[in-house]
Amino acid sequence: MKNRVGITLYNVRNELKEDFFGTLKVLADMGYPAIQLSGFDFKTQDPVKIKSEADKLGLKIAGMHFSYGAVQNELDFYMNYMDIVGSRYMVVPALPEEVRSLDGFKKAADILNEKGRILKENGFKLGYHNHAFEFEKYGDKMGMDILMENLEPDLVFFEADVYWVKKGGQDILKTLNKYNRKAYLLHIKDMEDSEEASFCEIGEGTIDFKEIFQLKDKYEIDWFVIEQDRGNKPALESAKISIDNLKKMGLF
Repeated sequence: MKNRVGITLYNVRNELKEDFFGTLKVLADMGYPAIQLSGFDFKTQDPVKIKSEADKLGLKIAGMHFSYGAVQNELDFYMNYMDIVGSRYMVVPALPEEVRSLDGFKKAADILNEKGRILKENGFKLGYHNHAFEFEKYGDKMGMDILMENLEPDLVFFEADVYWVKKGGQDILKTLNKYNRKAYLLHIKDMEDSEEASFCEIGEGTIDFKEIFQLKDKYEIDWFVIEQDRGNKPALESAKISIDNLKKMGLF
């Protein structure tokens, strides 16, 4: 294994509803060494059992996604959950629409800094995952610029999503260099060569992953996490295509 590659469970959220642990076994059998916990209600799944079953399958936990509201209001519960399953990375996947404004981004950054400090004191790391809306202008600045100017780099890392950076009209290499902070986790998904520029399996689209994987050391990327929000194929079939294509590219 040349690089540490995982897959977010958000990809297989529908399959999890049918057979949670059976789905994990399928992913492990495909060769995935890690899963990122997301796409299900954490309060319906016992973290002790998740840890036990993941260990049996040889699956590491490549971070976890919790909503902005969950991090803001239930941090102790989710820190305990992370501790049990063995995750050190907590990531906020997006900001709700009501805080997407010039003042809203600044206030959100203050809250994330506060929670990031608590997490750091307890041995965890807090990250923020982008979509495309952060690259829109709010006043005379992009939302991402406002966030990054106000987020403390030692308290909140940047889980960049390479697809959404490109969808937002930006270049992933220039974006990471511009904000110049640890990544630890990087979301990788590919973009169709079409007018819609929809999601597609890794290696089936327009994004240069060989270039992206070279960023590992510079930004201390621990896990490259495959995410495909939706697609034209069954989610597990897409997951298999993505990991197989990474092997063909010599990246995994």
